Amino acid sequence: MQNKSQAYVFLKAGNLAGAKKLLEKIIKKDKNDLESLMMLAYVYNQQSEHNKSIQCLLKVTRINPKNDMGFYNLGNAYKAKGELDLAIDAFKTAVRIKPGFDACINLGNTLTSVARYNEAIEYLQQAISIKPDDATAYYNLGRVLKSAGLLEDSVEAYKKAVALNDHFFAAYNNLGNGYLSIGDTDSAASCYKRALELEPDSLDALSGYLRMLDKTRSFDEALNIIKPYIDKKTEHVGLCATFADFSHYVGMEEQAIEWLKDLVASPNIDAVGKSRLSFLLGKLLDKKQEYKEAFAYYQQANDLVKRPVNFSKLKSYFSGLKNAFGRDKLAQYASSSIVGTRPVFIVGMPRSGTSLVEQIIASHPAVSGAGELETISSLTQEAERMSRKGQAYPKVVRQLDTSDMDLLAKQYMQRLDKVSTGSRYITDKMPHNFLHLGFIQMLFPECKIIHCRRNPLDTSLSCYFQDFSGNHPYSHD
Repeated sequence: MQNKSQAYVFLKAGNLAGAKKLLEKIIKKDKNDLESLMMLAYVYNQQSEHNKSIQCLLKVTRINPKNDMGFYNLGNAYKAKGELDLAIDAFKTAVRIKPGFDACINLGNTLTSVARYNEAIEYLQQAISIKPDDATAYYNLGRVLKSAGLLEDSVEAYKKAVALNDHFFAAYNNLGNGYLSIGDTDSAASCYKRALELEPDSLDALSGYLRMLDKTRSFDEALNIIKPYIDKKTEHVGLCATFADFSHYVGMEEQAIEWLKDLVASPNIDAVGKSRLSFLLGKLLDKKQEYKEAFAYYQQANDLVKRPVNFSKLKSYFSGLKNAFGRDKLAQYASSSIVGTRPVFIVGMPRSGTSLVEQIIASHPAVSGAGELETISSLTQEAERMSRKGQAYPKVVRQLDTSDMDLLAKQYMQRLDKVSTGSRYITDKMPHNFLHLGFIQMLFPECKIIHCRRNPLDTSLSCYFQDFSGNHPYSHD
């Protein structure tokens, strides 16, 4: 008992080595001491000994399967190790035992990391129901809504966060980004200004404010603000990237290239930042017709973030889609009874012309352009949760009946209403919806689908030159 008390003292003082030594002695004498196992797991996690931490917590959960904190900490340990699926399972078990605020937040954020946005939103809303006056819950909800492409909803969540905490810098900064993404530059400017009041030295908020000036073509003001940082070649990816974006309009492409090259060579910029800057270098050098050097930077940009692609898994997924949605199979499935002529789906490979097609169509007074909605992809996950036999998409579609499809179709139509309630047609130009054409036909048998096609070599090269914000691992080679 004395040793355990001393371990607490060590932990409180930040003496992890001392606590670890004592706790390992205690566990050696009593392998089932839950309290000591939990403390030791914490120490291991802090020292990045994640496997040891996980082993301690697995013992805790085996000894007491109802220990919600054991599963919560296990989720954190798996997350720290990068085993996100196991982290999600552990967090879910913790929430089932006792719906805790922190467990719901961490579960929501981890689900966001693996693009399971609908589930993430569900658990973050559960966190809000537990602590409705906690600004961090709305802040995290805003982040997942943005990742899900629900930009207006994301803005509303951030607005609630700052209403609950007027000194929440990160929420104001993200709210500014949100307003900027939906084209409300005046509100974006107000948010960035408030963020800079809270943290005057924040280059992230200043970078956002400069992006707003770029959007409003206020190039002289932007140049006046950023000039000292250009002169010092400040090592901040956002500032440099924003300057590169508008350098053409102020005749300073050469200064932008020089700054970009310095930052790309700096040991203080991480791989993701260097990749972003290298893409911009490629673009500026390409405009100058310096093609060899431009291509070298495009190649570097891709190599910095390249990761292995499991092509056999992709082929298997595509085969599953073809098997599930063959013409004969579709005729046997239930479809929605909703007459859905309102949505117009523009699909195809990225860089195949989907944006141009949407601009042309949305110029008609009867049409509103919704941009790239993540909703169809989210609804495939919703369909999985409807499964009576636990089947994954696309196999699950054979189980769905008309009432299921009606429910899913209504969810999509509600999303369109947030874009416009008056337009007769609304375009959804998410290119990757080409994967879900069979599912879309089940949702809206009478909808229009426009498939954009471009020469495959042009498409591939354009993808290789593009700094995608989403998940496009195939494009890096």
